[in-house]
Amino acid sequence: MLVVLVATPLLLARDAPVTRAPLDVPGAVLLTVAPLALIFGIVEAARTPLWSVSVLGPLLLAAAAFGAFVLVEARSRHPLVPLSFFAHRTRLTANAATVLLSAALSTTFFLATFVLQRVLGLGPLQAGLAFLPFCTVLLIAVTQVAPLIRRLGTKHTAIAGLLATAAGVASLARLPDSARLWIDVVPGMVAVAVGMAVGLIALQNAALQGVTDADAGVASGVQRSVDQLGGAVGLTVLVGTAVASGTAGGAATAAGIRSAFWFALVGLLVAAAVVAVVARSNRPRR
Repeated sequence: MLVVLVATPLLLARDAPVTRAPLDVPGAVLLTVAPLALIFGIVEAARTPLWSVSVLGPLLLAAAAFGAFVLVEARSRHPLVPLSFFAHRTRLTANAATVLLSAALSTTFFLATFVLQRVLGLGPLQAGLAFLPFCTVLLIAVTQVAPLIRRLGTKHTAIAGLLATAAGVASLARLPDSARLWIDVVPGMVAVAVGMAVGLIALQNAALQGVTDADAGVASGVQRSVDQLGGAVGLTVLVGTAVASGTAGGAATAAGIRSAFWFALVGLLVAAAVVAVVARSNRPRR
């Protein structure tokens, strides 16, 4: 580590002089408030009536903050996220699909852990080891994404990843009350691993399609932000669905977990359909 710290300033070339734009503080504040208020409102909706102040207040605040953000960005000379960035339909579609994919993945990880420990009765260490097939397949699948993109193009690779994830989630949505690890859980998780590797990487590529050097940071930041937002909203909405569909007392039983997986499956199929219809194809010509 010390060698790296010493060698870095000696070996790396200096950055070219650049004119730094002023920070868009209003845009940053609004873009922080909006998702926080949205998620808080969704969390409150799981335990209080939809028309209560604790639900409507945050949701209205989120809508107002998002609206104000658009107005601020449209008028700013140095916007945090130029609105023209979203005029590229493939980038817009990729980011929207990333929200739905991340929502499904975060829900799958959470509920799979719940199933392993609460339904199958595994301890924390055993539950962690049960994820080894998932991790192994994920590592293998990652190495195959680049050749797949070269062969099929970004659009069709993203669709394949979304459909593979959907197949895994569909398998988990059939979880019986007395689930078995190697028959009912592992096959679905393996399919999710393939879909996660292929889908996320392909969508990340699509989200950066046609980006100039000046907008590379914005494109990367937007992609990571929608990824995190999708995960947070997915956990909030879909895990809340699992709890609400469970038995008395709010326990997320196998029935509730199945409901959450079915909702996640619908989101994945919608994402695949949107990418198929809206995104431009860049499939290599033979």
